[in-house]
Parts: sequence; C-alpha cells; structure tokens
Amino acid sequence: MTAEDARRRRWLLWLFLIESRARDQLNVLMIQCRPRGRRPFNTARFVVGFAKILNVAHAAAWAIGLTLNGKQMATTMTAPRPDAAARAGARAQVAQDAPFLESFVADIDAGKYVPAATATPANPPRPDAGQAQIAARADLYVKRVYNSIMKGWLEGLDDAANALDVESIQIAWITELKPCKDCKKLGLEGPYPFDALPTSPGNGQTVCLSNCRCRLEAVLKTNPKTRSANGGADVVRGRG
Repeated sequence: MTAEDARRRRWLLWLFLIESRARDQLNVLMIQCRPRGRRPFNTARFVVGFAKILNVAHAAAWAIGLTLNGKQMATTMTAPRPDAAARAGARAQVAQDAPFLESFVADIDAGKYVPAATATPANPPRPDAGQAQIAARADLYVKRVYNSIMKGWLEGLDDAANALDVESIQIAWITELKPCKDCKKLGLEGPYPFDALPTSPGNGQTVCLSNCRCRLEAVLKTNPKTRSANGGADVVRGRG
C-alpha cells in the first residue's frame, strides 16, 4: 500500500465515523420527535435539532478537507479538530441546504409521510413507516458531509498554492467505479481551471446527488524558475 492509499483510507474512515455519529444522533432525534397519540411529528424540534447535527458533521468534514494538503494528514491517526475556517464552511453548507430542509419540513407538515394516507384494509400501515421515510430522506443530507471534505480540500489547496510559487491550478474530476452520466461528463471534460470548476462531488448538482463519491485531483503548475529546479515537472498535490 502506498502512502497515498493509506492517507485516503484514513480520511475515508474519518468520514465513516462522522456519518455514523450523525446517523446515531438523527435516530435519537427521530425518537424524540415522533408522533404520540394525537400529537403529530414535532417538526419544530426536528428542524432545530437536525440543523445542529449537520453543523457539527459538516465542520468535522471541512476540517479533514483543510488538512488534506498538509503534513498533518500524513503524520496523525487522529481526525483534525474543526477550527474557525471549518466552522465557517459548515455554516455556509447548512445555509445552502436551508431551502431544501424547509421543503422537507413542509412535506412532513403536509402529511406526505403519514402512512395512513396510502393504506388499504388489505395493506394496513406499519406504525413506523412514516418515520422510516423521514429518516431515509434525512440521510441524504447526512451524506452531503462528503461534499464538505471536498470543499475544505479546495480551500486548503488554495491556501497551499498561495504559499508556494504557483503559476496556475487545474482540477481534475476523478470518477468512481460506476459514475452517473453527469460525473462521467465532468471527468471527461476536465481538468478545469481552479476558479471554473463546475461543481464538487456530493454537492447535489449531479444525477447521483449526495450519493456521489467521486474525488478531485489537482495539478499545480509552478513558475518556470521553480519548475526548472524541480526537473521540469509540475507539482501534484492534495489528491482527494
């Protein structure tokens, strides 16, 4: 196993732990908000609690992305702690998702996930059927923490490039084994200038939505003097 493979496995493990913790917290929140008697699902409590869960998860993921270009990723087995930049990135991500969360809550209030609405005498509803549908839709938002790793990586890459003698940055879209048609197109049309990347993996703008697990790879082109000192090669850094 190469050092690059080990590094990637490490941050994928951290991603798994972040998502698992968020799902555990979501399960507890679902129990706290579930209907009781004539009282409907507590959407007010749900939206506040879910936003807090997402904030913490996105901040932790953003912190990982920020370190992907640095030495810390190669020297520690402990996930990095979110700093001010990571928390700011998390707030921006949750704010971006806010309209979709509002639509989600509106669907709950409108009774979209009430199992009795589509039940028949021959096919009575399971008491937890609506809860399961809500949890499944909420999990799509949990999966978006992967996108925060990618966005944190882009921010960290920009900072790293500014600290070096870099002439230009290009970003390649590396597809997963079975990419959707949008991701396949993004992979074929790259690499892209740093400030012209159409979207990032898991941002929800591809057919696969937040299920995307493609990654990004950067090529930093140094200026002629630095390139000569490096034997004429471009500097490749920060593979996601």
